Amino acid sequence: MSFLITSAKITGNPSTSGWAQVHDFTPQDPEKREKRGFLVAVIGTQKLDSLDTVTFGREILARLHEEYFGDTSKTAYFALKDAIEKIKNEFEEVSDNLGIAAISVVNDVIFASAIGGGKISLFRGGMLANILISLPFKGVSASGYPKDGDVLVVGTNSFFRIVSEGSLKAALTNMSLQAGVELLAPIIHSTPDSGDVAAVFIKFKKENSIVEKTSDGQVVPESEQKPKLKLSVFGDLFEKIKKRLPEKKLYVHGTENELENVKKKKITLLVGILILTLLLLSIFFGITERTRRQKESRFETKFSQAMHNFEEAMSLYSLNPERSRELFSQSQNLVDELSAEGTSNPALSDFKKRLQENEGKILGVYKVTPELFVDLSLLSDSFQGDKISAENNDLVILDKNGAKVVFVSIPTKTSEVRAGPSLVKNAEDLSLYSDYIYLLKADGVYDISNGNKRVIDKTWDGEVFIHAYAGNIYILEKTNGGIGRYVAGTQGFVSKKEWLSPGIEPDLSDIVDWVIDGSVWLLDKNGDVFKYSLGNPQPFSISGVSPPFLESAAIYTNEELKYLYILDPRNSRVVVLTKEGDFLAQYMDDKIGKTKDFAVSEKEKKIIILTGGELLSIDIKHL
Repeated sequence: MSFLITSAKITGNPSTSGWAQVHDFTPQDPEKREKRGFLVAVIGTQKLDSLDTVTFGREILARLHEEYFGDTSKTAYFALKDAIEKIKNEFEEVSDNLGIAAISVVNDVIFASAIGGGKISLFRGGMLANILISLPFKGVSASGYPKDGDVLVVGTNSFFRIVSEGSLKAALTNMSLQAGVELLAPIIHSTPDSGDVAAVFIKFKKENSIVEKTSDGQVVPESEQKPKLKLSVFGDLFEKIKKRLPEKKLYVHGTENELENVKKKKITLLVGILILTLLLLSIFFGITERTRRQKESRFETKFSQAMHNFEEAMSLYSLNPERSRELFSQSQNLVDELSAEGTSNPALSDFKKRLQENEGKILGVYKVTPELFVDLSLLSDSFQGDKISAENNDLVILDKNGAKVVFVSIPTKTSEVRAGPSLVKNAEDLSLYSDYIYLLKADGVYDISNGNKRVIDKTWDGEVFIHAYAGNIYILEKTNGGIGRYVAGTQGFVSKKEWLSPGIEPDLSDIVDWVIDGSVWLLDKNGDVFKYSLGNPQPFSISGVSPPFLESAAIYTNEELKYLYILDPRNSRVVVLTKEGDFLAQYMDDKIGKTKDFAVSEKEKKIIILTGGELLSIDIKHL
């Protein structure tokens, strides 16, 4: 540790009006000392009824040690914050107005926390500033780096109420900590009902600082200390400069005065070089130190704000998810900025891990690695799937160029070729319903489950999509802007009936995919989703998706699924929405950018993506 830490304590007169205690502790265990450092805590309460104060104090300190030093997997910041909040909750029924203020010093980083009736102030450069003012039932926390000469004042609220700011400044200026305590003691001890008054002063001094003392042992203020000349450093510098001077030669001079003048000029030149070198060195070290301090200050500001945003995001998650995600993203951005600046700090590394652990929960962002589900090329040489249709955890995949249809079961991974070129040639779309596989061809819709039977004659122009639902076949006509329903009958499918209500004539030319779960969901090329029920458009808008959709490729849901899924290859993700349009989660990986179509089984907790010759699976984590 690069700081020498000294402390001095002060407490009020114990009485029935209250009780207070100052406790400091450094663990002997090397691992705990490395991760938890030096702990100082001030605990006070205004009323204890008839409790034994010694027993009460031991119980609190035992719980503080257990919570702070017990689980070393937490960072010191969160361990200290959680510890005082738990102690406050456990003992609040026993003691009125229980207040705790505590700090720990770990690897030259100060972690501070207060709750109930505690307060922490910083004395730096003759100025006194409040760092933490506690709240009744929620801990407030902060962290930062000490500077040479800093004094932290950790105390109960009653201490700061009794001792004025002027008195406190006087006690901390130009005198030792113990002398400051002796100056403040009469003020506190002359105040009635001061049982809950307590404070500790903690001073940070660099180990290599040179401290002057008077003959009676008092520390001389730094402003009055004389500068120390480090002869060894300047001596070495002098020798290096002297070596670079021209080699000494003998000359014959006319007079003794001329020899003396030459000698003076050499000395003057040497002194000038030395002064110039010292000036350049002082400028260099001054700029370096100023840059370091500015960097530390920027780190403290950004890191504290990042932790504050994170804590608020966690607390708002269940109440206001959108605001929680906004704060969490701000915290991530601040941490990314610090990392980009080359900041290396254990607290920052620990905090980045904590952000990563909660990213899925708060932002709904899951960075995944899709796994091979079925290698379709093993079923048929050069198989390249284009379209997927799914029902009841069964999939059928269409290879347009290869003129083949493959069947896959999601629960068992059973797979087989269901139809070849003789049945599939010229197919443009397909739909699975029960054991029936329907193919869209140039002259109509064919049922290839038992032979190659045309069940619907072509009555449309331009590009169309098909979808089988509830025994019927629906055909979306992009050019004419209509949706036709073909109802299943005893002799096949009856003639087309318009599904859209009279007067409803949407522009369907930009639709890239659709799905039916009772309602009809349409996805256009810009990522906009349109919902229709009973032939009429329904209000629907998407919120909370970041980044917004740019060019989506497919949409998926069914009557058994709770959520709506959208494939967004442009952003290499699958986005999950509620069926009211609110963002829930997104799964991200580069392989998703190559996906042609997909399907989802919430029962099996799988997202199945088609990348041509392979089916890949993504484990669902948002359920």
